[in-house]
Amino acid sequence: MLLNPGPVNIRESVRNALLKEDICHREEEFTLLLRSIRAKLLEVYNLDPKKYKVIILAGSGTAAIEASICSLVTQNKKFLVITNGVYGERMVEIARVYSIPTIKLSYEYGKRINIIEVEDILKKEALSMVAVVHHETTTGILNPLEEIGTLLKEYPGKFFMVDGISSFGGEVLDFEGWGIGVLVGTANKCLQSVPGCSFVVARQDILEQARREINPRSVYLNLLNYYHYQEEGTFPFTPPIQIMYALNQALDELLKEGIERRIERYRRLASMVRERAKGINLKTFLDGSLSSNILTSFHLPEGISYAYLHDVLKEKGFVIYAGQSGLSNKIFRIANMGEISESDIERLFEAIGEII
Repeated sequence: MLLNPGPVNIRESVRNALLKEDICHREEEFTLLLRSIRAKLLEVYNLDPKKYKVIILAGSGTAAIEASICSLVTQNKKFLVITNGVYGERMVEIARVYSIPTIKLSYEYGKRINIIEVEDILKKEALSMVAVVHHETTTGILNPLEEIGTLLKEYPGKFFMVDGISSFGGEVLDFEGWGIGVLVGTANKCLQSVPGCSFVVARQDILEQARREINPRSVYLNLLNYYHYQEEGTFPFTPPIQIMYALNQALDELLKEGIERRIERYRRLASMVRERAKGINLKTFLDGSLSSNILTSFHLPEGISYAYLHDVLKEKGFVIYAGQSGLSNKIFRIANMGEISESDIERLFEAIGEII
């Protein structure tokens, strides 16, 4: 039982989709598959296909983050990255590799973003894009997209980029209301598919502006090149066809379940994780109001190392996740995305209770 924040436990129907027939990516069958996935990703949050475009990439979510930054962020203005975890730091690292002028507004891991400090930067700096991780799985904090996006609407010309890798399909996302211009997601987290395929949802006007103003900085990760090819129904390079079959099936199942019901299912499981933990005196790392529906971080019990806790639980059939960076010896994490049931959570905490 995988309790890490991706890859996740998947349904047999998604696994079986990997066994579909081999097809050539230059044939009509692939065009139909690609168009199906692009349309369904927009349908998840009821997005207007005339305004928003989906671009599929082969690779992890980080590949799609890098493609978005190197393809859509101009060097003529500064790029603001608001970070309170490992994945925000990764966006800063990517931007600096491409010599993009970058401002990092940094908070301690798990600490809430201060909107007043964000606005101070918006007032002072010429920015092209503001980026933040929605669900920062370093700690499980859910960052305040609504507050940031609403604020950004007061500063026209500054686009909003969101790392939604661990929230798309599992948390509320209001693209229009929050002014999200670019969002990056992946197949193997809340969409409950397999690794190897990621995507970008972007407003068409942002894509067109980037085409006019930004010279390509990458060959393989040139997002605008993917966009051009996918509008014609194909890929510039060999796509992960079998993985796309699985994603298409997983999207069918999400749309059948409904995004509201999936969010509620995850919320119910996260609440159960936190209640069962309280019952055995496990302390959460975050204040409950800051936590996502999808992952909970806990202080390691006194006298028990992560390695010991992990190894004993793995013997019992459960894979938990370590803390990252400076938290590696302080916390552990339990994710409830994927095909996980309430009985799975009960069995998990019976096992943890026996250890501590």
